[in-house]
Amino acid sequence: MITYTYTVLSLHKEDVTVEQPIFPPTKPAKEYKNFVVSTVVKISGEQDSKTIDIERAASFPLPSYDNPAFIDYTNLSEQDVIDWYCDGIRNLEAENEIKKQFELEAGTKVDSNFPWD
Repeated sequence: MITYTYTVLSLHKEDVTVEQPIFPPTKPAKEYKNFVVSTVVKISGEQDSKTIDIERAASFPLPSYDNPAFIDYTNLSEQDVIDWYCDGIRNLEAENEIKKQFELEAGTKVDSNFPWD
């Protein structure tokens, strides 16, 4: 069984402005300071004392005008970013890639003393 661990390596943040989605707007635009627009995550798979690491970048959509789930940058945790990354597609693709690497490395690696030598 492979155990997976996720670690945030970097974040890209910027201030974003989101307009009210109705026209004409009846409220001023909302400012989101230090909105995390993307991340780089390291995914580690461990099996039988062997570890395979891969890195993946992911971008995140801009927030909606009234976003009650918005987390201010100062209150952000690593687990929040990992949860955003693990959307059921990105994380499964990364875990499948690690699984395939383990399968490719199964058995005994031979670098010399080939049968034809």
